[in-house]
Amino acid sequence: MDTRHGQDLEVRHDPDVVVTTTTPQTSTVPDGPPPAQPRRRLVVGLVAMLALALAAVLVLVLVLGGDDDPVQAKAPSDAGPAVPAELGMTVELPDSVVAGENAQIVVRWTDGEGVFSGTSEDWGDGVGTSSLAQDQCTGVATDRKSADSYTLEHAWSEPGTYQVVLGVTTYACTDGSAVQEDVSKTVSVQVLPKG
Repeated sequence: MDTRHGQDLEVRHDPDVVVTTTTPQTSTVPDGPPPAQPRRRLVVGLVAMLALALAAVLVLVLVLGGDDDPVQAKAPSDAGPAVPAELGMTVELPDSVVAGENAQIVVRWTDGEGVFSGTSEDWGDGVGTSSLAQDQCTGVATDRKSADSYTLEHAWSEPGTYQVVLGVTTYACTDGSAVQEDVSKTVSVQVLPKG
């Protein structure tokens, strides 16, 4: 007779009643994760295969990729004279300009490497001025500024709108030669009648 728990029960009808129970034999498979040793073997095997694959790739790269000539950069002297860092400028106009009176215009410039060389102005009324100096590279260290400002004055004789072109020039010495850089800005100036 089987019981609810899977045990065999033996019952005999003897004057001496003997009741015995037996538990069925179960397999010896333990519950839980597999033993650690087979997992360790698997990890070691995978690592060994990965190392072998990497070694094969390295050999292929060395065998197939070694014939190319290396790329060599040109020395700066091969590329010609170096150009100074970008030159920039801003222009500040007065609030109002009246014909026959001097107007003051402020010009600010910046240059990372150049030495200030001068200015140029086309006032839009047929008058132009310039203060450009001859670029010289004498080998003597030049006291240079990387930024500065200056104020210009001009008087327009007639009222109207004038297109004014203002410029700044700097230079840098490279291998004894002056490399010049110019920047200019066009601004519109409204000149009012005297009043």
